[in-house]
Amino acid sequence: MQSMRCAVEVLRGGVVESVHTVSVALCRIAPAGGGPEALLRLADSGAESAEVPWVFARSAVKPLQAVPLLESGAAERFGLDDAELAVAAGSHLGDAIHVAAVRSLLAKAGLGPEALACGCHRPLGLAAADAIAREGGQPQALHNNCSGKHAGMLAVCQHLGFPIAGYTAADHPVQRMVSGALCDFAGVQESDVVIGVDGCGIPALAMPLAAWARAYARFGLPSGLSPRRALATQRLRQAIAAHPLCIAGAQQFDSVVAELLGPAVLVKTGAEGTLAGVFVEAERATGLAIKAHDGAGRAARPVMAQILAALGVAKQPEAIAYLERASHEQLVNHAGTVVGSVRVVLPASA
Repeated sequence: MQSMRCAVEVLRGGVVESVHTVSVALCRIAPAGGGPEALLRLADSGAESAEVPWVFARSAVKPLQAVPLLESGAAERFGLDDAELAVAAGSHLGDAIHVAAVRSLLAKAGLGPEALACGCHRPLGLAAADAIAREGGQPQALHNNCSGKHAGMLAVCQHLGFPIAGYTAADHPVQRMVSGALCDFAGVQESDVVIGVDGCGIPALAMPLAAWARAYARFGLPSGLSPRRALATQRLRQAIAAHPLCIAGAQQFDSVVAELLGPAVLVKTGAEGTLAGVFVEAERATGLAIKAHDGAGRAARPVMAQILAALGVAKQPEAIAYLERASHEQLVNHAGTVVGSVRVVLPASA
């Protein structure tokens, strides 16, 4: 499957102020389809045969990275609830509900926040950051947007008897489990991927964008995967739909999509302009993977929204209206005045 490109234009006063180049890959699978197939390819003029660099999907694959938490039996042993599973698959704002869910997950596994090796940063949510500042405190590892993912991996370590020390290393048993699951979903060999280090210290895998689309398609309809892995993917999608705020936060794209569209649609944003997800319907699944080449998240979101709308994922007026707004974002200045817009420019062939 080949990934191709479209453009996202930022307009101010009717003038194109900026242009982002965005690559898109979609993959649809169905039980009777004999495996993955390309569904849609978007290309800018003259780029149909251009190769797209391999992509680090970053946090866009956190739901897939959370699969070993269930597959290993750790989630069942420690009695994790839907909120804890959702935060393990999310990139949270550091709000009180997120910190509480991560703390609870760790406690159920017999660990405290000091076990987290993700580091500290100012909460992504302004309300949470302001609250810490007012109280004269300092951000903790629990506020790290990746702390849920780390807590889930630590729970797997506790369950299987893996060492806690060094759990972020690429050769640690828990990271071998996670990398193996990602490659299985993507249909690639572990020896064929490039391994880097994510912002939180966890190994980050690079592979072609089309492979990430395939990974999400198989996450949505895990045909050919083990029964245990299939059950893990279903439980995770249900948990995220039940607690949409835990995968991101209030008014965040990932959470709003989960709240409006339920377990049939899952999207996950990552750093550097990555965004991926899946739409499940009528015994088939469509995996989506998007990369804004300049790392702009504002370019990836409208592309995802427009594709979801084109796929007909929204049935209720509120969901339809949200995707319409998200695919044509407005630029608003600090005075609250609309001063421009963001639009997706699809090639004529699309």
